[in-house]
Amino acid sequence: MLRVNSALKAMLDFYYAQPNFRVMLLQGADALTPQSTLKDFLAAEVAVDGYARQPIAFGVSAPTEAVEALEFPEQTIVITAGPSVPIQFDGFVLIRAGAAIPQLAATSFTQTAPSDITFPSSPGAVGQQGVFLSTGALPVGIVAGTVYTIATVGSNIATFTAPNATPLSVSSLGSGTLKWVPLIGEIAMPFDLRPTDGAGNRTYTIQPNQTHNLRINLGLKVA
Repeated sequence: MLRVNSALKAMLDFYYAQPNFRVMLLQGADALTPQSTLKDFLAAEVAVDGYARQPIAFGVSAPTEAVEALEFPEQTIVITAGPSVPIQFDGFVLIRAGAAIPQLAATSFTQTAPSDITFPSSPGAVGQQGVFLSTGALPVGIVAGTVYTIATVGSNIATFTAPNATPLSVSSLGSGTLKWVPLIGEIAMPFDLRPTDGAGNRTYTIQPNQTHNLRINLGLKVA
């Protein structure tokens, strides 16, 4: 007889059927572990223009032949690359957030202390934490994977502080597009991609204007 507790099954079905889950693509997934924090996952998120997190909801699970597991229906998400830049990823995670938290691209910034960084819309309220990504190289003064905090914000212009409360000062432009990603959400389930070719290459590339269907199977051990 299956030992799946009906109350626990109902709770998991309710949790994973929610519409606020999204699939987040990663570069550098091998460096992440079950002990990695939300900051670590956000710092490894794909940053190319044209990429966006895709919504997913798993629906109602069914017990498997393994008496301590539940298996959810397979889901497919559609990923489409932009017109000029491919999307490369080597892993992905399920992130739970109430909305599609965007990567907010900076439109300009000053090379002063502290640096004024301008966005197309508000990056958040004072005290909001997040990380910076770039489609190229980060500007000198911004450290990859470091959590920064909004110190002041007026309209769409903000200043930031580092973890030691030092004002963020950007001293060079870097390359590519600078993006701000708020520290919002929770990592609900990590995934591990299988090799995509006979040589064991783990990096998958979606060429510009191409679409890829990513099929996801979710099974949970519940006892």
